[in-house]
Amino acid sequence: ALALRPPAERSFVDRLGRDAEAKTAIARVCVDLVADGDAIYLDSGTTTLRIAELLTARNVNALTNGIAVAAALAEKPTVRHTLLGGVLRPSAGAVAGALAVENLARFTVSTAFIGATGLTAEGITVADHNEAQLKAAVLGRARRVVVPVDASKIGISDFALVAPLDAVDTVVTADAPPGLAELCARYGVARHS
Repeated sequence: ALALRPPAERSFVDRLGRDAEAKTAIARVCVDLVADGDAIYLDSGTTTLRIAELLTARNVNALTNGIAVAAALAEKPTVRHTLLGGVLRPSAGAVAGALAVENLARFTVSTAFIGATGLTAEGITVADHNEAQLKAAVLGRARRVVVPVDASKIGISDFALVAPLDAVDTVVTADAPPGLAELCARYGVARHS
């Protein structure tokens, strides 16, 4: 089933408290996918913020476009982190745009954790075109792409396509809706919950 229209983009602050339990469960699974010595990309977003908050006792390099994610990583002594430059999107608490994509070209990561506001058979989508371009560029710089997404975003197709579903390696969710396992299997995507 697909939503008739995507939800209006909520601000980062508005999204912080929504589905907090699910985001924590998703983040725990994602942290388990990170090994010492990894170079990771943590996208902006409230679920990836939770990953950053739980990323303790890991010696990693982290790259992000999220302001809150960078602030959370700054408190982790074993995490070396880099914040991409770019055009600030205050509602998203992130940077995006051509400058961010240009900065990204200097890095390669083993795992990219990419947020999405929609996930369907057509692919992963977000509300902003510039953000979609940056996320798509990240996919090209990552060896493995993980999409941490809560169940409310599954079956939603938002404004801007990031990538087709077969460009994703793993989907991590909590309380997966019926049909997600079949959808992931059809596109060769691993699923964790």
